Order: sequence, then structure tokens, then C-alpha cells
Amino acid sequence: MVERAIAVTPGERASLVLKLQAVLGEVTVRGEPADAELFVNGASRGPANQTLSLPSAPHSIEVRKAGLAAFAATVTPKPGLPQVVEYRLTTPEQARLAQIPATIRTRIGQELRLVRAGRFAMGSPRREPGRRSNEAQRNVELRRPFYIGLREVTNREFRQFRGEHASGIFREETLDLDQQPAVRISWQEAAAFCNWLSATDGLPPAYVQKGGRLELAQPVTTGYRLPTEAEWEFVARYNGREAALKYPWGDALPVPARSGNYADQSAIYLTPVVVSGYDDGFRVSAPVGSFAPNALGLFDLGGNVSEWTTDRYSIYVADPDKVVTDPVGPEQGETWVLRGSSWLTGRTSDLRLAWRDAGATARPDLGFRIARYAE
Repeated sequence: MVERAIAVTPGERASLVLKLQAVLGEVTVRGEPADAELFVNGASRGPANQTLSLPSAPHSIEVRKAGLAAFAATVTPKPGLPQVVEYRLTTPEQARLAQIPATIRTRIGQELRLVRAGRFAMGSPRREPGRRSNEAQRNVELRRPFYIGLREVTNREFRQFRGEHASGIFREETLDLDQQPAVRISWQEAAAFCNWLSATDGLPPAYVQKGGRLELAQPVTTGYRLPTEAEWEFVARYNGREAALKYPWGDALPVPARSGNYADQSAIYLTPVVVSGYDDGFRVSAPVGSFAPNALGLFDLGGNVSEWTTDRYSIYVADPDKVVTDPVGPEQGETWVLRGSSWLTGRTSDLRLAWRDAGATARPDLGFRIARYAE
């Protein structure tokens, strides 16, 4: 703004020439892809990656490239204060997926974390110490984004579905406190809980009645369900970069202090095999979330209780040239896959995250967590 004072007498004419100087600020636009086009206030300004001198007023910044979702922002340049606008163009599909919430919460308070996708080698290499014959490696790709529970389902939560449920005691030690994981639950009961929770939250059921028992719906819906075996192993073995962890705490022995709830020294009268020299502070199951979470923020994927998965049990044949997408296990069978060690696990080979077993009935050290597809 420029101000001048001028005085004129009656009948006099005068002119005043004012010269305004532009007030400019520096704005740098940068990002990927580099060959995108930059628009300022709707007008093309050429390549997106450049530095502009713009008047100090709000400006509409847009970056476009055919086939990709446009980037838009508003910036007000400030003299002497350079600003940077960063962009990254994505496909419409990527932009849509980016809008999916990172966490959700059920109506009864359970929190679930979003896992977008991943590809990994499921199972264990042949020369891994402690490896069992049912751990054949296979390449798995998880394409469908899914949510998975941060914690195992507790007695308090399960009793909202079935008020009379009791996890009971084990050799005079209680398993029935509100925050302990719900145990002595069959696969069918866990699936029924998932369907009840889906109805509570207005979601389609993940399981349907066939021949007098619950079976996973095909195609798989967005209702609550047990994690697939592949989902469970992916999130359990994720180390922040890839699904490659050997144990819940890392890749080496001995078992670090406070790394999980396993069969420790205090459990010697409960089970004949314990982790030598280890004390986690709990003889039986611990309140869920008592130990540090993994890289995805999930608790107790190793220790506390073993967990039902939604897959029927099968032994796979290794095939390094094949990639399996979003597997859900075989359609027939009388046993289901169990994953993860428990408070009764004392053999270090069974603490490995590749360990897998089969189960058909409820147990005092077997519980579950919930999952669901995001869409």
C-alpha cells in the first residue's frame, strides 16, 4: 500500500501518479512424479517441480498428470519466508485406499489396526533349528486390506456375548479375570462370537450355517472373523520393514526379559517343560496387553494364549515358483490351525513365529483375536 497527501483549491485540477510495488513470496513445489504439470489459480505454469515468486495473497496450487489423482492445496506466500509445497500423485485406487481409517473400534471397545497389504515367505526354511515338517515355505501375497485386533478377546468382552462363560481355573490358578484372554472356547464358539459382533456393529456375518455348523462365507465378507493363518503370521513376523521375525522379540536366543508370557520358572508345577531362567511375572495367562507390542502395535502374538485362526489345518507342499493370494485354507477338514505360543509353552522351538499346530477342541491356553476385511 502507498499513501500520499494532496491538497487542491476549488476549481483546481491535479493528478497524482502512484506506483505500487509487488509484495512477493517464494513458493517451491516439489514431488513425484517429476513430469507432472503445475497449475496456479487454474493456469498452467509448466513442470510441477519449480520455485515460484507469487504475490502475497491466497493462491490455488494444483498438480496434475493423466491417469493419476490430482493434488490440490492453497498457499499464501510471505515475503522473506520461503515455503515448500510437497506432492505425491497416486492412482485413484491408491488415493481411495489412503482414506481407509488406520484404526477402528467395535461397539464393545475392541480396537483394530489396519494392515494394507504385504508379500512374504510363509513358513520356515528347511535348515531352521526346531523346524517342524508342517512349516513348508510358500510365497503369499495379501492384497485385500484387513483390520486385526490389537489384543486377544478378553473374558469381559466374551461375556457380553455369552454371559455364563467361565474360563475356569488351571491347577488352582484362575483364568477367569475380566482382562485375561477368554479361553476354553471352541472354534465354533469363537466364530459365533464374531457373527454376534458383526450384527452388533451392523456388518454382514463372516460365517454362515452349513450342515449344522458355521463355515466361512464365500466370498469372504467384511464381517468380523478369526484372522486367516497367513494374516496372523504376517502381522506376527512383521519387524517394521518385512514379515521376517523368527521369534516375537527378534531373531536370537535366549528369551529376553519381559518379552512375553511363556512357561516360566514359576510355572514349573503347571507344566514339565519351562523356559530356563525366565520369569515373566505370571504363572498362567496375563491381562491382555501386559507386554510391549510389536512393530504394528499388536500385543501377545507370542505368548499368553495360542490363537484360533479361521483356516482349517493342512500341510502344504513348498513351491517357490507359486504365489498364493489371500489364502483362507481348505474347505474341508475337522481341525483348525492354531498359531502362537502360550503360557504353557516352554520349548524354545515352539516360541518361533513359524510354529503351527492343529486343534479341534477348546483348551485352557487357547483363545482368539478378531479380524475383518476393510472392504
